[in-house]
Amino acid sequence: MSGNRFSYLLVLLLAFSIGNSQAHSDEKPRLFDATAALRDFRLKHDIPLFELPADRDQTRKELKGTVPKIRQLGEMEVFWIVDFTNFTNLGYLSPNEDKTYTFAELARISPHAYLYVEMGLGIDSDLLDQMVSEFESAIYGKMTPVFGMPPDALDEDPRVTILIATFLGTSMFGATAAGYFDDANQYTDSEAFYMNLGHSNEQEMIYINKDFVTRNMFTNQLDPLVLGLFAHEYQHMLHWARDPVEDVWINEGCSEYAMFLSEFDDTTDQHKEMFAISPTDSLTSWDNTLSQYGGSYFFMRYLGDHYGGNSAIEAITSSQFRSLEGIHSFLQSHSGVTFPEVFHNWGMANMLDTSSGDYSYSFEKSPPYWRILYESVGLQDLMPIFFTLRLKSFNVPEFEAFLPVWTHEYYLLQRAAGEAGQPFHGTIEVDGDYRVRVTYAALQQVGSFPDVTYNLLREDPVQLSPQGFGTFNIPGGDNHAALIISCLSSGHGPSITNATMTYRIQTFPGAAGALVQDVTAPAGVDDLLIESIVDDRMTLSWTAPGDDGMSGMANLYDMRYSTEPLTPDNFATGIPVRNLAFPRSPGTVEQFTPPDLPAETTLYFLLKIEDDAGHTAWSNSASGINGPADIIPPASITDLRIQSVGNLRAALLWSAPGDDGVDGTAKSYDFRWSLTPITTLMEFRQAQIVPGPNPAPAGTPQSVQIDEIPEDTEVIYAALRTIDDSGNVSGVSNVVQIPLGTSAVSEELWGLYK
Repeated sequence: MSGNRFSYLLVLLLAFSIGNSQAHSDEKPRLFDATAALRDFRLKHDIPLFELPADRDQTRKELKGTVPKIRQLGEMEVFWIVDFTNFTNLGYLSPNEDKTYTFAELARISPHAYLYVEMGLGIDSDLLDQMVSEFESAIYGKMTPVFGMPPDALDEDPRVTILIATFLGTSMFGATAAGYFDDANQYTDSEAFYMNLGHSNEQEMIYINKDFVTRNMFTNQLDPLVLGLFAHEYQHMLHWARDPVEDVWINEGCSEYAMFLSEFDDTTDQHKEMFAISPTDSLTSWDNTLSQYGGSYFFMRYLGDHYGGNSAIEAITSSQFRSLEGIHSFLQSHSGVTFPEVFHNWGMANMLDTSSGDYSYSFEKSPPYWRILYESVGLQDLMPIFFTLRLKSFNVPEFEAFLPVWTHEYYLLQRAAGEAGQPFHGTIEVDGDYRVRVTYAALQQVGSFPDVTYNLLREDPVQLSPQGFGTFNIPGGDNHAALIISCLSSGHGPSITNATMTYRIQTFPGAAGALVQDVTAPAGVDDLLIESIVDDRMTLSWTAPGDDGMSGMANLYDMRYSTEPLTPDNFATGIPVRNLAFPRSPGTVEQFTPPDLPAETTLYFLLKIEDDAGHTAWSNSASGINGPADIIPPASITDLRIQSVGNLRAALLWSAPGDDGVDGTAKSYDFRWSLTPITTLMEFRQAQIVPGPNPAPAGTPQSVQIDEIPEDTEVIYAALRTIDDSGNVSGVSNVVQIPLGTSAVSEELWGLYK
């Protein structure tokens, strides 16, 4: 082992001992992801993105005016910032309550950024110079071609704001955060507060904790840790511009990739080592662990290594699809491979990191690097290091384990001294409805501790029965082997990413009498049909088959369409349907609406079903004429009127329009009120937003209540627009003038109106 590994190990062990002691105590984690904390509040409270008109970007520009504000060095500005006191003490964050304000001075202006420093911090001038210089060259310059331009929805200023400030409620001796991106700033203050995102600064912003703006003890320059974390948070901003609701694991993986891309890769080392120690945290079900950050880093690096480098990451972040479907769609279009195939290959690379091929990485600090680093001081005898268990015999009593979906688990088996030449066999039994891949890998151990690597001699897939039972042989010539369990997905839904399966493993002397073999193809589908056609969107349905007939879960769907009839013989000529989910449990009714189908065209569909042994089955053909694209907006409302007036409250009534003119049911309303007359579209857009009901069928009477009108208000003005499910927007309704003043009825009478 090289000397630099030993020198690094001292720092690594100290960091691990501190992190490990905290992880097993009642103390909060030392470093938490503040961006994730803000995002988790929305997810836990089911807060959707605010539904704004399709012309949102232009709407926001009109709202803010036509020219950006001119900023001058040295000027002071007030910023809203999160107070993390409740989060670090109670584990709870409520942005509408947990934001405060601070004063900051504009310290630097660069071509693409404003750097503000909270008043009184006294940060050295050369560190500020280095921060903006590195942002321009290493972060903005290298990340923009991959992740795109920052959003500019509000202030019409292409520069982003960087604020170095005190993070209230955090401490370098307790729980702390290095920085964050707050998407509340992408909305107006009233919109953000209405969405429970807290106050907005109405400009694109990254927040940096002043405790991390320090000098490196070896170079006396700005510590690269803060630059790596800055790149991480900046990617969250860029990703928001492309997809505000991307799954957490994809977004975090891209932020880890951004740290590598901007050449601050060493700042991800703690994430890498934690994954290499414990690679059994789910890739997709995000729990905000250091191991998961490492797993998302290695997965994105693996995709870049094997499927197009930076262009692969750019394609994934700009995809119209999200999560598993987004990556699966990219892989299918780029290389014709599936996400489960790549997930398996990535899992094998984490154990082997061969010199080339599907099981390799292109860089040194892959998971085996970190495993060997820990093994060099014998830590594998004290705790699990990469392998969940290291079994010193091929005769293993039954044990039970648990594994989240989209996770690999690794068991290392070694022949005991008294077992030379003896064959063994093993069994695995999986509970529940999961898609599982089990691999027995015969290994050659190269070297001896502390420098042990493994070469792959043979890879034997372990076939499971539809009931989840499988067998595998351990020939007498195998002295080292690994069993890799890959929980791919749950049968409870096409995109379930947070389930956990239970399984049991046991081995026995002697060869297996017979291995489980898959000789049965999936059942065919005989009920594929076009269930509905709404405008130019067809929805198809069918009953999910099994892996073997109607037992177990099939592995993959491949649906194609054509303007000519499709059969198995000409299936390859069809156009693949994108974003089709993985098969669910047999007997489940599947529904799917293919995107981007040609309008007003007769289309033919055919579905191919595959199991994990390569057997295929086919569906019947389904065909229909796709409808025209919906270009008809809902009718403008003309009968908006006062229903009742109360104490600083008012209720309005109108008749619901349709989806197309006065027919059908629209999707949503955009209801607003103002203290000043509404005479133009811009004045309507500047008015306060009121949450209201979803549209009812055309002609149905509907009402909305306006609350929290300011004291002493004598009159307000209200209007609304209607949006259909194709994004068509009606004109603004008639504007109602609502007199308040002293004519408000009593609370008792208001109750009668309601």
